[in-house]
Amino acid sequence: ITLALDGGIPHEFTLKELLERFRDHRIEVVVRRSRWELERAREEAHVLEGLLIALANIDRVVKIIRSSRTRVTAGEKLRKEFDLSERQAEAILQMRLYRLTQLEGKELRDRLDALAKRIKALEAVLKSPRRQLAEVRKELESLAESYGDKRRTRIVDATKGQTVESLIAHEDVVVTVTREGYIKQTPMSLYRRRVNAGKTLAGMERYDTDFLEHVFVASTADTLMFFSDDGQAYWLPVDEIAEAGRSSRGRSLHQILNVNPATHFVALLSSGRQPKDAILVFFTRGGTVKRTPFDQFGNPRAGGVNAINLRNGDTLLDVQMSGGNGDLVMVSRAGRAIRFPEREVSPMGRAAQGVRGIKLAKGDRVVGAVVARRESAICLVSEKGFAARVPLSEFSAQKRDGLGVVAMQVDKASGSVVAAPEVVADDELMLVISSGETHRLIVGEVPVVARGGAGEVAQKVKRGEMVVEVTRTAPQRGGSGGMEEDDEEEPGTGEDGESGAGAGAGTDDSDGGGGSQFELLGADG
Repeated sequence: ITLALDGGIPHEFTLKELLERFRDHRIEVVVRRSRWELERAREEAHVLEGLLIALANIDRVVKIIRSSRTRVTAGEKLRKEFDLSERQAEAILQMRLYRLTQLEGKELRDRLDALAKRIKALEAVLKSPRRQLAEVRKELESLAESYGDKRRTRIVDATKGQTVESLIAHEDVVVTVTREGYIKQTPMSLYRRRVNAGKTLAGMERYDTDFLEHVFVASTADTLMFFSDDGQAYWLPVDEIAEAGRSSRGRSLHQILNVNPATHFVALLSSGRQPKDAILVFFTRGGTVKRTPFDQFGNPRAGGVNAINLRNGDTLLDVQMSGGNGDLVMVSRAGRAIRFPEREVSPMGRAAQGVRGIKLAKGDRVVGAVVARRESAICLVSEKGFAARVPLSEFSAQKRDGLGVVAMQVDKASGSVVAAPEVVADDELMLVISSGETHRLIVGEVPVVARGGAGEVAQKVKRGEMVVEVTRTAPQRGGSGGMEEDDEEEPGTGEDGESGAGAGAGTDDSDGGGGSQFELLGADG
């Protein structure tokens, strides 16, 4: 901090105040120096005037000096004879004979003229604050000319300069995020060792209501972006994610990001491995879609930023990465779906609301959205546990802002559609029942039906209960290998207080929890 004494009083200065104090100090220096120089110049001119008087009356001066018995007597006679001061008389007595020449007399007169001009200039400086400031400027320019050289440092764009992140060792780690918002990281070396030793999937078996929702590989130099249902975006550097024991879920995202515990995160993206021309596609439950260039989120801010302005009563459903040339698919609770080219949605800024992607009937809401860029399907799951897998190729592209087509027949027996995530055959989904129970759904076991067909019962739901949420989860795959199981835990403390190193999921050659996990990071699957 710029803390200094100002008139004997401690004061924390702003940059402007510092410059003002420096200016005032330099003006004071100029004034005091000018006064000193003026005094010296006047004294010298006074002496020179006495010497010139002596030269003009040199015969009489010599006679007085020769007739005097002592130096003191000579000085008194000179002062009385020529009306001189004591200082002038002393200078005459100290004057050497060579100064009696005509050339020396001319030099004394020239010197006296120069002193007269200097005295006049110094008096003008002391009388004029403007001249004092000009003198300060002149001195600074002289210093710059004498000692200035070519700049040795380079001022570059902050995003291209060396940052703290650039000093972090680039190391791959496995990041796991649970449905309830707990996050941890595991070094890749320890992750591989755990998998080969046959460890269970991240030790989540002790948490009945929680499960792994995201498992992926990231670099310690990457930054994760979290989007909440209220349209806010938050950043979290991977290197700031703490390691945790195998039996621990990690730390709460709400604590790390310092957000309200009621905040619900709907999307997770990695900002470290995306192309410069990538685009973020926002989907809301009210049927709005918005595209925003990814580079508008290039400057992380503490406390997050507003990523999209939501209309009253609307909430953010999902955020996905796009290359800019795909199709967008939106599915509603009524089982209707629309597919349209994303180029129909013009890129907008962070503060924009977006445009309508699908027309919804009264009471209808969007429950699923996909940026179509590969051969995959959407898995529609209803409130009563019915499920159907419909290939994306079944949906033809049409104009934005339409009613769409029937994707799945829904009735009282099946209930409304709860979710419609994009899936491939190897994916697994987790169904959350209103009672709090969770059931795993193997996507490969869900029948593939044509667009508009009816689903089949994938999970029996008790009377009075219904499926309230469907999320993608990490597949339950245990590794096996020739290595002996090593029960020693690496140092680390999780949210639950256990010590030990974290464990990943899947195998070290897998995509870290199924192709769909990397889909969340905007990769090609």
